[in-house]
Amino acid sequence: MEERDIKVLLIEDNQDDAELLQRKLAKSVNGHFTVTTAKCLKDGLEKLTANSHDLILSDLGLPDSHGLDTVTQVLQMAPDIPLVVLSGYDDESVAIKAVQLGAQDYMVKGQMDGTQMERSLSYAVERFRLQRELEQHTQEISKIQANLLKILDKNADAIIVVSKNKQILFINPAAESLFRCNRKALLNTPFIFPVEGGKTSEIDIKRQNGEKTIAEMRVVDIDWEGTLAYLASLRDVTEQKKAEEKLRESEEKFSKAFRSSPDMIVITTVKDG
Repeated sequence: MEERDIKVLLIEDNQDDAELLQRKLAKSVNGHFTVTTAKCLKDGLEKLTANSHDLILSDLGLPDSHGLDTVTQVLQMAPDIPLVVLSGYDDESVAIKAVQLGAQDYMVKGQMDGTQMERSLSYAVERFRLQRELEQHTQEISKIQANLLKILDKNADAIIVVSKNKQILFINPAAESLFRCNRKALLNTPFIFPVEGGKTSEIDIKRQNGEKTIAEMRVVDIDWEGTLAYLASLRDVTEQKKAEEKLRESEEKFSKAFRSSPDMIVITTVKDG
């Protein structure tokens, strides 16, 4: 872990305990601790607003606050600063609950030497930093996912996300229109058409009213909310297929008429000039 100066706000009403903790931190080998002391929660919170700190080290039993109430108030006042709580032998269970509430760690008075304390406080600062970075990345990913959902929702093509076990995870309004079916009715139901990443195919869709539609389906592999899935993009090509069929029929009629005609048919191209 990189050496750094760590500014500690120590909230401890027992003068002897406060001085002992400061002496232990003064012997730090891998880092330098600058300690500011406060004898009650009110004084500590005032010093939080007056100066910046990297860590709060607070006793659970203070003259103006006790137990988990101390933890709650500190976390509310300084949500961006890691908290390590001090406990006596008889309230270690409360200290564990404090960690569950959001404190980074707890130390039992008299059970840690300077090296252990230094390591615990340094790790608390680093762990808190990594947690915040993770939270920030998670928020950024959530924003990206939200923007992606907006794009998928507004896409003119029908978009369906299918899990690897062929369950429908997402369907956009265009897909509702294509299948003539409500989104809620399709979510978490089996996708009956074969899907394979990187493949393009045509599927025949039979709607509830008996109407048949032809769709071109393109499938890609994606990561959907942390799991592998398929994204199927479908486009209604029914009218295109009808036009192609009419053209084919027209060509067949012309070819048949050409072959059956007793007269010679000559096709010429007239050039101007």
